[in-house]
Amino acid sequence: MWRRLAVPALLSLSLISPLTAAPSSAAAPPAASGHQPAASPLARQELPEPPPADVVRKEHDELNVAAPHPMTGYSRAKFPHWITQYGTCDTREVVLARDGQGVVQDDKCRAVAGTWVSPYDGKVATKPSTEVDIDYMVPLANAWALRR
Repeated sequence: MWRRLAVPALLSLSLISPLTAAPSSAAAPPAASGHQPAASPLARQELPEPPPADVVRKEHDELNVAAPHPMTGYSRAKFPHWITQYGTCDTREVVLARDGQGVVQDDKCRAVAGTWVSPYDGKVATKPSTEVDIDYMVPLANAWALRR
């Protein structure tokens, strides 16, 4: 079963996911029951045909590669694993609730049941604690180096 459900995140941990065709609005606070309703992912989109090899080579040759940026002041410790979004819900739980279908959360906001579909290969996961990882698309060190 798949292990990575990638979620784009910059230093602000924005909540934009490739599971949806368009960015959704920020997650709302939980309903009176204490559980946030989950949004359904949109249907998978068909991708366009890749350009011809000669076009790709030409565009590749025109790329400008920036010099490496300094890592002055970077420390992974400056970025807690998951930040609290509201109540006891952290970023991971908010993303799981938003992108899953039929998501059930416990009283600590943890997803305990639901269905998640990989946008990359269509595989389905039903055990969020062991089958679904929420990760950065841009490594924190790279985002740090480009922060200016």
